[in-house]
Amino acid sequence: MVSGRSSSSSSEPSSCSFGRPALNNGDSSAPQVQQVDMTQLVATTNGQPENNHVLLTLQEKRVIAEFCHLLEKSKQLFNQLRELPPHGSSTTTALPMGLHVQTNGNNSCATTTSTSVSSFSCQQAYFSRAFDTYTRLWKYQQTHRNILDKKYGLKRWQIGDIASKIGQLYYHYYLRTSELAYLVEAANFYGAIRGRGYYARASSSRRDSGTAASARSCRSGNTENSGSGDSMLIVKKLRYYARFIIVSLLLRRNNVKDLLRELSGHVENYVATVDEEPEEQLEWNLVLSEIRSFIDADSPVDVYEGLASNGEKTVLEQLEQGTPGHPVILNHRLPREMIKCSRDKADVTTIKQNYKLQEVLIVGNKQDQLKFSELTIDMFRMIQTFERVIDDRSTPDSGDDKDGQELKNPHKYLLYRGTIEQILANLNAAWSELTWNGVLLVYLSSDPCSTNGIATVNNSRCNRTKLFDAKQHGEDNKEIHCLYPCDLLPLTRKPLVAIVDSDNSHVFLSLGQQKESYGQPLVILVSPEGSTSSSGEHGLICPTPQSSSNRGSIFSFFLHDPLAALCNICGVKAVSIQMWNQLETLLSSFFNEALDHIREESQHNSDWDVYVKLFGDDFLRTVILRFFFCHTVYSMHKDSQTPTLRPKSFPEVSLLNQDKIETNRFEELIFQMTDSIQSKNMFKRI
Repeated sequence: MVSGRSSSSSSEPSSCSFGRPALNNGDSSAPQVQQVDMTQLVATTNGQPENNHVLLTLQEKRVIAEFCHLLEKSKQLFNQLRELPPHGSSTTTALPMGLHVQTNGNNSCATTTSTSVSSFSCQQAYFSRAFDTYTRLWKYQQTHRNILDKKYGLKRWQIGDIASKIGQLYYHYYLRTSELAYLVEAANFYGAIRGRGYYARASSSRRDSGTAASARSCRSGNTENSGSGDSMLIVKKLRYYARFIIVSLLLRRNNVKDLLRELSGHVENYVATVDEEPEEQLEWNLVLSEIRSFIDADSPVDVYEGLASNGEKTVLEQLEQGTPGHPVILNHRLPREMIKCSRDKADVTTIKQNYKLQEVLIVGNKQDQLKFSELTIDMFRMIQTFERVIDDRSTPDSGDDKDGQELKNPHKYLLYRGTIEQILANLNAAWSELTWNGVLLVYLSSDPCSTNGIATVNNSRCNRTKLFDAKQHGEDNKEIHCLYPCDLLPLTRKPLVAIVDSDNSHVFLSLGQQKESYGQPLVILVSPEGSTSSSGEHGLICPTPQSSSNRGSIFSFFLHDPLAALCNICGVKAVSIQMWNQLETLLSSFFNEALDHIREESQHNSDWDVYVKLFGDDFLRTVILRFFFCHTVYSMHKDSQTPTLRPKSFPEVSLLNQDKIETNRFEELIFQMTDSIQSKNMFKRI
């Protein structure tokens, strides 16, 4: 991990080779769109004929008719995209925007359980048509702005509405392709809307009964068909801010607090006008509460510039006494310098088979965990874990390193509270997309089957221990709607990495004994089984996934940001940038030592050799090394000495071995790191 400031660029959306819609840099008046009766041959203002009844020329009539046609067609295509099946080929990056692969059990897309990927040809046609139509619409309103302004009554908020739709398409396509450049484009459109004040005149003076429903839609992530009429203008503005915030969070930009403050003010003004509608006030206040809690949980450890790194006073004490400190926005994606260093250290060229992580399925089924826009905090973190850092000026075609090797992010499928049908369908689609050297990674974050422990059903082929309990389906249907270790068994015909974060995640270790001899790598990483109190005997936040589980799993946090997770379990809430850089240096040393140790052990132990085979991929190598760091921290922690309170893996190996001299080196590095944050007394040697 490398610390650094996130770019706060608010550059305008740019045109590129495939003709992305671009905001007009010369737009100074930018009015907007209103539907009118095109049979009228008189000039209109806000849909009503002007008093002077000036007749429209034939050219003006044609301009307005074409604009209305494009506007209506774009709306239809936008709505149709949500009705398409959620899965499709991962080889669709030539398209500029696409369908959101994230699904919800209440979404119309969720009813499609077909595992056929061939249906994507239909989806591809919709993507192309939607992009083409919005491109034409955007350029058309720029070209004919004068006529649309004076003769049609185009309003600024309606231009903003078109730009917002384009931003949404880029965001959804980012989620489908995992190409960060599309997320940057979404942020550029959203930033231009804010910078030009397209929604500046939106007021809450008028409303209708659809506003509370739109707040609920905003919380659930489905924000397109809630409410109607002019009274929904303020709601459009609120939903736009919510979308802008999630995009800015994903890009690690420093404008999030400003956006939240503006959204809070707009919500406050809005609910003041609907005092007789307590449901509307409650819903929008819940939206704000969700966003605040999500932002707070996203950064449990703050890093500051301008503060002393050593001395009698902690960073928090310096801040409380008024010492000025500037927060540093950290980027948790895979940095290029780490890729190059780790790649050299791993001696990738000597690896017999160059496996590549190609498909990732991320499932977030923890019902009580903080979420925002259909992303739980664990999903939000894991999305970034499997992406590379790019410059904000990057495009999807610029993903090559200086050695000419293509650096693409793996294709991701996201399932928020997915059903068993959706999970199995997406597993099949992802597995089918793997090439000869491709690896599938499955991340499962879920509640256990029940509060009474593990429920099992005897079976000749597998131990049908339930992991997921879809409570909404009732007691009689629990088995049908649960995922079992044997459900992943067919996937072991190709290289598979499974990460399971649940109270009873250990049942998935049995998959290693069940798998047939297909000769393919299989790695299973699971969270600790049990839980203890939130504060252990030694005064620390206990390092188990269940501690403050609604704010995200500690185990998953280690895989996302190991240093922040270490500080978190030690109760450290703020550090200086100097201290953070020192911790990063020690962590880098830990990873390098671990690479040497694992490679050496693989010469004598076939269990280690499975991990070495996967080290040729930057993401797999990083997540495996972070797991071993997590395992070492748990093993040395005084409050997690019980084996059930430690993460486990298949093949089961450990960097800590009393018979190995190298063990002392790993322990020393942990002690140096914890001593730096004044938490050394919380750990002990094995």
